[in-house]
Amino acid sequence: MKKECTEKGSKGCAICYAKNPECDGMVETQSEDRSTLKLNEPHPMGYEALEYIRAIPVTRLFTYRESMASCAIENNRTSEICLGTLNRVLEGRPISDRYIMGLMIFLMKLENKL
Repeated sequence: MKKECTEKGSKGCAICYAKNPECDGMVETQSEDRSTLKLNEPHPMGYEALEYIRAIPVTRLFTYRESMASCAIENNRTSEICLGTLNRVLEGRPISDRYIMGLMIFLMKLENKL
């Protein structure tokens, strides 16, 4: 379903013009499909992932953080991302559900639960 874009620029839609020079000034809207997350709706399992991570003793999380930092220095992309995510968890900062679920899977593998 499309609706008129409220961010119209001189050449169609300011939001998507850079990606689509043929923009008609209309934007796609979320359908009513219940299997699709709404814009800015977190994945329900994100909360479960955060609970799983918070259940790991903080001393173990610090050990994992040191290991991730060592690997991140060597340009290990997974460790770079998971280290940043773990730091956000430990600092109580906001985290995307996508990142928190990735960290949970990474930690489950370290704990041999996957």
